[in-house]
Amino acid sequence: MAKSVEALVKPSLLEWARRSAKISTADAAAKLGVDEGTLIEWETKDEPKPTLARLREMAKLYKRALAVFYLDAPPKGFEVLRDFRMLDPEKPQITTALEFALRDASARREQAVELARMLNVEIPIFGVTATLEDHADVVAETIRARLGVSMKSQLEWKHDSAAVAAWRAALEAAGILVFRAGDLPWEDARGFSIWAEAYPAIAFNSQEDTAPRVFTMLHEAAHIALRAGGIGVCNLDDDGQGLGPRVEAFCNRVAGAVLVPREMLLMQPEVDRQPARAWSEDELKALARRFHVSAEVIARRLVIVGKATSEFYKARRARMKALHEGRKRPKPGASGGMEHPSERVVRQSGSTFTRLVLNAYEERRITASEVADAFDVRLKHLEAISREVKGAA
Repeated sequence: MAKSVEALVKPSLLEWARRSAKISTADAAAKLGVDEGTLIEWETKDEPKPTLARLREMAKLYKRALAVFYLDAPPKGFEVLRDFRMLDPEKPQITTALEFALRDASARREQAVELARMLNVEIPIFGVTATLEDHADVVAETIRARLGVSMKSQLEWKHDSAAVAAWRAALEAAGILVFRAGDLPWEDARGFSIWAEAYPAIAFNSQEDTAPRVFTMLHEAAHIALRAGGIGVCNLDDDGQGLGPRVEAFCNRVAGAVLVPREMLLMQPEVDRQPARAWSEDELKALARRFHVSAEVIARRLVIVGKATSEFYKARRARMKALHEGRKRPKPGASGGMEHPSERVVRQSGSTFTRLVLNAYEERRITASEVADAFDVRLKHLEAISREVKGAA
């Protein structure tokens, strides 16, 4: 029988990874299927060491990239968390699940940059910059032009899922990585973004309904234009005070203007020449289907362009908030149907990241085991993943 390969990892890295994941030695040992005493020895002594296979299990449990365990010393805190905003300011700033999601997205982004440089791939730069003093409509026009999505194309999409796919593809083509956060409770975050010059990243919550995902992605794109990351909020209100709410209000306005431009909304037959008034849910939903956004986005845009009263909007918001709070959402990781592993990889990682990993493997720059780690999938699915990512192009 072949001898198991020991992982040449420093004990301090193992202890740091477990502690930063907020997992006790007892819980970690139970989940890894080892004796707690053995785990403590791994963390405190140079010998014995875990096997490479066991280290992979630990990396998965602690939500860390395998490469992190081969650093000379534990890295400093996750600095990107510093500037994030929360759904509910009354709740703890960063939950364990949210920290794992942020850490996973950050690791994927760094891996994408490394792979692109390894393959001599030119990384497209998003390039749109904004400040809070800029007019939201102007920033929206710039973002829309950079993404290259025409109103003609948008109005011709057959369903909301096609809209999500098209906007996501446009963002990735413009140099923004777009991930799906699959194990994140809805209450923790609707989405988040990580700013960087090369491959900034956006993630949306898998529990989010289809049409609102587009708003989340564009809201986070506005954060990237501001050169700041963030954690998505549910509230579209613009009357917050302070820098945080002001940033949120700005990003909400930009996202709404990208998706439903003022001139195009005013050209719609049911909107043209209308005074500011209350709108029925059927009217809002009809416009929402046309633009492939939520009825909430339409309601807010109608207020902004002077075609709906603020009283109507506030009353509707109160009703929708009550419905939202009473809604039961699926558990993190659950989906409406079974996904094939190849579908899960592409939908979760996005086309850019998936192609970089596949190309690096084809050029023998990374090993089969590294591909398996990157995708968290068995190698037998690689051919199907390749077909899936080509279909997403």
